[in-house]
Amino acid sequence: MTHSMIAIMDCPDEMILAIWNKLDNIEVLYLFVGVNKRFGKLVRDSTYTCSIQLATTNSKTNKYCSLPDSILDRYCSDILPRLNHHIECLILESISMESILLSGDYSCLQKLTFTKISEDNRTKTF
Repeated sequence: MTHSMIAIMDCPDEMILAIWNKLDNIEVLYLFVGVNKRFGKLVRDSTYTCSIQLATTNSKTNKYCSLPDSILDRYCSDILPRLNHHIECLILESISMESILLSGDYSCLQKLTFTKISEDNRTKTF
């Protein structure tokens, strides 16, 4: 019996996108921006960059939660500056608003939505 190893890099773009579509956009961007040129091109697809929600939803309470500082820091320092010209809609909470808006020149931004975070929903991890 012959065993073969297939890596994600061996998959066609359509299959990678089908896998990514099972994830939240925020996870796709966090995990795959900066990995390599191929993923960089794929992650710029409007599916992932048109609308970016930088707050998560608590599945139990269905209320918004802020992102952990480490994730938010990477978004502001690395991810948003790479994608800012592709973003048409940002959904964020007021606590991180300043750092997010200062992290790029959002030339295509058409919609800015603010969410309300209650004190008991400050952070959520992936």
